[in-house]
Amino acid sequence: WTKTAKKIFPEKPGDKRYAPLELKVLAVLRVLALGCGFNAVTDASFLGESTINNFFHEWLGHFVKKEYEEWVYWPKPGDDLKHTIEIYAKCGLPGCCGSVDVVHIPWVICPSGLKSACNGKEGYPTVAYQVTVDHLKRIRNSTNGFFGARNDKHIVRSDKFV
Repeated sequence: WTKTAKKIFPEKPGDKRYAPLELKVLAVLRVLALGCGFNAVTDASFLGESTINNFFHEWLGHFVKKEYEEWVYWPKPGDDLKHTIEIYAKCGLPGCCGSVDVVHIPWVICPSGLKSACNGKEGYPTVAYQVTVDHLKRIRNSTNGFFGARNDKHIVRSDKFV
């Protein structure tokens, strides 16, 4: 991920960074992994909340526009798909090419008008994504976001990959 960040934010001669790029990347990945606010990772990263917030939006915007296709894709017919199916077959799941689950990400700043549509079993507003990964932890597919009150059965019907 640091290589990706260095492509987005190349270091210029004489450029003095107040916060190392590696710390910014780790902070952003932590926010994404935990689904927490920027203030929750300030202590661990030694970065300010506004620094993490600004970097998060710049980095994520670039990732979605330029890097998404490289990192998120359906198994390619041929060796890639064959290899994935072989791994699952060794695990006792012949014919399988991915593991699917709906992930609910907390929406801390959910507008008050949407809270009832976003409050699900978690008891707080969320946005839900159905994500398919292979056994090597590569993301193969992700749906668009759904309001958290939608259950998994509804979301799976909207997934073209499944």
